[in-house]
Amino acid sequence: MIATPQTAMLRLNSIATDVTTLGPPPATVLWTQGCRILCPGCMSLDTLSHRGGVLASGDDIATWLSSTSSRNLVLSGGEPSEQSLAVHALLDRLDHDWTVTLFSGRDLDDLLHDVDPYVPRLVRRVDLAITGPYRRDRHASLLWRGSSNQALINVSGRVQLPEVDESVGVVVQLRGGALDAAIGVPPAPDFAQHLRTAAARHGVALVSASEPPTFPFPVIHPKEV
Repeated sequence: MIATPQTAMLRLNSIATDVTTLGPPPATVLWTQGCRILCPGCMSLDTLSHRGGVLASGDDIATWLSSTSSRNLVLSGGEPSEQSLAVHALLDRLDHDWTVTLFSGRDLDDLLHDVDPYVPRLVRRVDLAITGPYRRDRHASLLWRGSSNQALINVSGRVQLPEVDESVGVVVQLRGGALDAAIGVPPAPDFAQHLRTAAARHGVALVSASEPPTFPFPVIHPKEV
């Protein structure tokens, strides 16, 4: 069965609300599942596999988004452009008062010349695009970017960017002594390892949370498909 904008399902890894460290705050963040770029040093290793995550309909996600207080949406991953049809269909369900930020590990020119017509349409649909692969050798303390080759593009001109181009840090979420999430772009590379090492000095062993995330809208687990 060929997916259409009405039937396309979005494969998600996780979500977060009231985020202040990834895109214009406060933001609701959707992390898509699956990425073929595989940047060395990627912070989001659990989002890379195309077999993980859950499936959700654009209608259900949009209904939930409309119930939240924020009107800033961040699409990260994973690689959102690999699900261009489903992402574009979701955005078409949102009111125009939403400010949308797209993170992509692909360069802007590559996105705009993709043979999939929904990829360039997606880029032109968002307000802010943060593009380019993460390069550990060029890591820098920049606003919402991990390395100096990555570009921050105010596509619509609607986003009022901070005057200082500096990392706004990372928020770490713990659950029962486990590292549940680290949200943001760290000012230095190998953040997760440094965090675990620092915790170990105080007798705390941080491991990744084993329980899957929960979602406030209906989802289908891959094994159910």
